[in-house]
This record gives sequence, C-alpha cells and structure tokens, in this order.
Amino acid sequence: MSKPEAAFGYPMTVATKGGLDRAWSNDLKCPDQRDPKMVDEVWKAMMAADPVGKKWGPRASSTDPNPQGLNRVRNSYWWGWNKNTVPLHGVLGGTVPVCIVYGEHDSIVNTAPDLGLLYFSVPELYKTIPGPNKLMFRIACAGHQAPWERVAHDIHTMSEHWLKQGKVMGATTGSYYRDVDGVLTPLE
Repeated sequence: MSKPEAAFGYPMTVATKGGLDRAWSNDLKCPDQRDPKMVDEVWKAMMAADPVGKKWGPRASSTDPNPQGLNRVRNSYWWGWNKNTVPLHGVLGGTVPVCIVYGEHDSIVNTAPDLGLLYFSVPELYKTIPGPNKLMFRIACAGHQAPWERVAHDIHTMSEHWLKQGKVMGATTGSYYRDVDGVLTPLE
C-alpha cells in the first residue's frame, strides 16, 4: 500500500502563467470554449489575490524587469472525498444536500483509474454519496476552469438556484448531462 505523502509530495506547488495556459488548454475540446484573452485575465486576478506569489518567478518579458509571478497552488489530496470517507455517518445526500457541477472535459477531477492514490472520478464520487438528496451535472463543452469559460454564467445561475431553491432546472435529485443548448439528459 502506498503512503499518501509519497504520492502527493509537498502540500503546495507553484505554477507559471504558461503552465496555467497549458493545463487549461488540455481541457479545451470545443470551439470558443474560452475567450482567448481569459488566461491573461485569470492570471491578473490570481496575482492580485496573492501579493507574495506576484513577486516571484521569471521576468515578465525581456523589456520588463518585473517578475511574471507564480501561482501558489495547494497539492490536492482528496481528504474526505473518497469512497471510504464519503459515506461515513450517512450525512452527505441526507441532512447535507449535495450538488456537483463539472465540465465534461475536466481532466483534473476525472483521472485514469490506474493512477492509484491520484485517481479521482466525479461520477464515482456521486455514486458513493449515500443519501438521496444529491444532484450532479456534467456540463457540455466545459473543462476544469469552467467558471472562467463560456459556460460561466450558466454555472453561476445553477449554483444560485441550488443554494436559494434547493433545485436546479427543476431537478432536486439525479445526475444529468447538460448539453450546449441547456437541455438536460439523465445519466442514470
């Protein structure tokens, strides 16, 4: 059995703007999934939120002596979000309702099963939640950075409806695929 610390290494890593762009590009599978200028805007927001990381990294350009900045990123360890811990005490999907929204092209939270401790699957997580008070939506033409992609408004609206009304697009339970036209198709 592998030790978690061996798989996950340090609790934090750093990422460059180029790394953000490359990782995000891996999830881009649809035309116009993101505005081409979004990497610059997201990077500006990240640097504004981290004045320490903003001072690190390579120079922004050969003519600009200022650093481009580094994004300090926590290494994900699926604490509590695995098939052994999710069903504990039976509260998730019961007294604690759950709504999960993820992009169909999200390669960060949907990895290959052969990754061992690094394996994660949103649909498998959903199936593991024991209670009936749960919803899941797989969003067409969206990746891990969906809140900054073309579907951002739709995702924010879905979140607002879940938090205020306890339902999304009329649904209170179940798992669905939401296509580019907003049509829901049950996944179960």
